[in-house]
Amino acid sequence: MRGNISVNIAEIPDKFNRGGYVSFNDTLNRVFNVVMALVLIVLSAPVFVVIAMAIKLQDRGSIYYRGTRLGKDKVLFTMYKFRTLVEDAENKIGARLMDPKYRLETKLGRFLRDTRLDELPQLLNILKGDMNFFGPRPERPLIYETMCKGIPNYDKRFIVKPGLVGYSQLFTPHSADKEIRTLIDNKFLKKYQNVVTDLLMVGLTIIVVVTRVVQKGSVALLKLVKSKLFGLYSEKRIYSRIRAKRAVVYVKNKANDTAQPIKCNLVDINEQAFCITSDSRISGDNLSFEIEVVKKRKLGFELRKKYCLCHGYIYNEKDSNGKGAGKFTYVVMYTAESPLNKYMIRKYLIRESVI
Repeated sequence: MRGNISVNIAEIPDKFNRGGYVSFNDTLNRVFNVVMALVLIVLSAPVFVVIAMAIKLQDRGSIYYRGTRLGKDKVLFTMYKFRTLVEDAENKIGARLMDPKYRLETKLGRFLRDTRLDELPQLLNILKGDMNFFGPRPERPLIYETMCKGIPNYDKRFIVKPGLVGYSQLFTPHSADKEIRTLIDNKFLKKYQNVVTDLLMVGLTIIVVVTRVVQKGSVALLKLVKSKLFGLYSEKRIYSRIRAKRAVVYVKNKANDTAQPIKCNLVDINEQAFCITSDSRISGDNLSFEIEVVKKRKLGFELRKKYCLCHGYIYNEKDSNGKGAGKFTYVVMYTAESPLNKYMIRKYLIRESVI
């Protein structure tokens, strides 16, 4: 087992691009953003109509969310999104980040957020000049005052316009700590814009979003058919379970630190719990877990291993043959050992990152 995890977060996106947030020329950058926004608005017009109709039919509420955000030089502007939460959700959330446990997302809203389709109306912000295609994601003033103001070098993001797409947004989960996202965004504040790179990244983002729409749309449609037509399925979980691929878990009892860890197969995982199977019985209330996940490189065949550390307790146990000598299945309630480990779990196991 590995005791330490060493990851240079700031280098992750650099494998995919060499662009940045600083425009090479303000006029040309403005032309690029306006032309690209107009093209995408025209191409996505049918999507706008379908989403707008679906939101209206869902609860008769407003179609769009209008929120105040901090722009370049901390100038306030109104950012547009498709509404994904219940009405007046921002006042209920206050100075907190969005979390499924608050149950403020609408059923359609979760799909829109997972696929990033809720961000489409920000193309209008680009036309207005409030935002660029690429830049640090705009922040709520209340979140800035309560959570971000004390982060070293966080204010550097305000030297450029916020973006519809940020590199930290592409390569980190929704739940990634602000410190991690700040490291990535600040890295690209030092690089000048590259139009070729921007075009490639826009294309890559569109491909990834379309792929997510197809994947999550097919799953949602299957659940709808099962529940509405056959009455066979009703989703009651706050968090969806994600099937783990090429992952194992090493379990140790903290009360017996000298014992060899028990190797288990990771079946699935979500933000609160994971399911593992083992040939050995696991006991104890104070357990530590090391999750090993094997990742394939995006553009090659080289395998890499990522390690995530957490602790927790067994919530449920099942013996497959009831005789104490078969395959054991455990549901474990867990907590990540650190913000970095939480980031690793959300990125590599729950797979919340866009790319």
